[in-house]
Amino acid sequence: MCSERKKAGLVARLLMDIKSEMRLSSLITSPEFSTHFLTACLQVTFDSMRRAFQIDCVQHSPHMMYLKVPPLLKYIQRRLEKELMKLNDDFGGDEMSHDQRFRIILCLEAATCFIENVAETERICLVHVDGKQVEKSVGENLLRP
Repeated sequence: MCSERKKAGLVARLLMDIKSEMRLSSLITSPEFSTHFLTACLQVTFDSMRRAFQIDCVQHSPHMMYLKVPPLLKYIQRRLEKELMKLNDDFGGDEMSHDQRFRIILCLEAATCFIENVAETERICLVHVDGKQVEKSVGENLLRP
């Protein structure tokens, strides 16, 4: 299990290096993209975003404009939303296969990871910037539909 997480983290780091949003979009929206990578991609992109924010705030003046949402995070967030919608639509019955349960667990782990990372991002931003600005920026950039 640990080696699978490491591999997923490596895949997420490779995806972070892709600069073309069209390529990212086609990779992440393709049916071949596994839900195994959602949590790792979320963790890597949030870590990268927070690290860049902290460096910019220390080198320059603290401001929320330094919290730049990476393109990978946008596409992973959309993919997670679609996966959660599928769960809502697909699994209304009582009987579930092992694969369906595993998919539910993966999606819920990714959703939990997203919520935890938003909270951690807010906490780190509050160290550098006023609370009202943090609330507004996080709401507009990370939590919008």
